[in-house]
Amino acid sequence: MKVPIQRLWNAIKGEAPKALLGVIISALGFLLALGINGWLERRTERETYKSMITAIRYEATANKNVLDTSYRKFFPDGLVIKEFSYSTITQAFANPIFIKYANSRDVETINAYVRDLTLANGYRRYVENLDLLHPSEYKNWRDQVTDQWGQRLPDLYTNIDKVLAIKE
Repeated sequence: MKVPIQRLWNAIKGEAPKALLGVIISALGFLLALGINGWLERRTERETYKSMITAIRYEATANKNVLDTSYRKFFPDGLVIKEFSYSTITQAFANPIFIKYANSRDVETINAYVRDLTLANGYRRYVENLDLLHPSEYKNWRDQVTDQWGQRLPDLYTNIDKVLAIKE
């Protein structure tokens, strides 16, 4: 009876280190795969964030063009043809990857930028509606709105330049 147990024990002693080594190698491989996967995911997220910043800069460039060709040119006469666009920024803010990688200073800059774009668009629509109704009856309101509108335009130049300067 001692001989079969001895043989079994010798077999286990011979195979145990190999099995333990196999478990350790498998565990290390699994941890390495998790690390590589995490690194690739962070890299992909970072590239997505960079793409969002690039798209925001393109939109800011287009808005600067609107500011120069529409607002600056026609605002003194009370007519502005184009509105500002901020749909790219709205989509970026809805994306958790953007919020994850954006620093608080950039978020504040973009918030001020969107606020001024929204106000300028709102003032434009309001003045347009007043002009379409009875311009002479609403002249005082129109003048007050135009004054507020005009006060926002210098801020837009500053905010657009700040958005264009945001680093990835």
